[in-house]
Amino acid sequence: MSRIAPVFKREFTEAVGARSFLIGTILGPLLMIGIFAVQFLIIAKSGGGEHDVVILDASGRGLGPLVEQTLETLRRWQGRAQQVEQLRRRR
Repeated sequence: MSRIAPVFKREFTEAVGARSFLIGTILGPLLMIGIFAVQFLIIAKSGGGEHDVVILDASGRGLGPLVEQTLETLRRWQGRAQQVEQLRRRR
C-alpha cells in the first residue's frame, strides 16, 4: 500500500497539471451555462402565450386523439390551478 500513494500522487498531479484539464475545467461549465442562456433567450424572445399544436398520427394506432385528450386535460388542470390561485389572492 505504501508504494501506491506516490504513484497515485504523481499521476494525479500530472493529470491536474495538464493544460487540457484546466481548459476543460473552465470551458465545460461555461459551455453549459451558455447553452442554458441561449435557451432562456429564445424562450424570452418568443413571447410565450398560446400556440397552435398540430398532431399528425401516421402510425394508424390512434395516438392523435389520445394526445389531444391528454393536452385538453392538462389545459383544464391549468385553468383550475389559476382559479385556485385567484381565490387565494382574494383572501
